[in-house]
Amino acid sequence: MFHPTIIASGISFKGTMTCQGDCIIYGHVEGDIFSEETVLIEENGFFKGHIHAPSIVVKGVCEGEIYGDIVKILPHGHIKGNIESTMFMMYPKALFEGIKRTVEKKCNDTPHQKRVTEFDTENILL
Repeated sequence: MFHPTIIASGISFKGTMTCQGDCIIYGHVEGDIFSEETVLIEENGFFKGHIHAPSIVVKGVCEGEIYGDIVKILPHGHIKGNIESTMFMMYPKALFEGIKRTVEKKCNDTPHQKRVTEFDTENILL
């Protein structure tokens, strides 16, 4: 198990990051992130560039291209750019400006995850 890479609040980073564990952004990052685990952009975090990771969770602001198996935009999170993923979740009060492309599975799915299709009636909220 690897320790997470953390960009703290008040820190700015420009360049390419390769992370074996989770990557958590509280500060300002511009560049590319390649992570073997989750990339989390926290509430006051800002990211601009490309992200390649199995799981991407956005609570802050993300501008650029996102490539991952699972992409989540939590309340008040904002993604401006394109997303290429197997599973995409957007919570109430989240904002997405861009194009979402669905691709086949890249990494191993956990047993409880199910890919949502356009006509999947099991996942409709009433």
